[in-house]
Amino acid sequence: MEVSVSHLQPSIVKFKYDFDDEYSKLDTEIKTRSKRNSRQTSTSNGTVFSEQSLKIVYTEPFPISKALRADLIELCRKEAIPNFYHDFYNSLICDSDNHLTELQENDIDDDD
Repeated sequence: MEVSVSHLQPSIVKFKYDFDDEYSKLDTEIKTRSKRNSRQTSTSNGTVFSEQSLKIVYTEPFPISKALRADLIELCRKEAIPNFYHDFYNSLICDSDNHLTELQENDIDDDD
């Protein structure tokens, strides 16, 4: 992910997930026109999303597998991941592989 902020427009955060993508824009300035303060996100094609229209998907951290957590911690230990991020990776929770498999199976069942 690439993030860019210009001193000319400090309330606009530009971001993109892939090198070849165009930047999407996130306007972090609080709009005072409405009674309720909201932030808006506009994509490169001009689509605008209001913070109010975004739904919370997870109410708690999503657990990762023990193997993934071990690999991430190993990358931290080898300093492949900058020290600044180590606290984040150390705080990730992991669950048993069996429980994760059950969650994934439930997600598949819900889609049917």
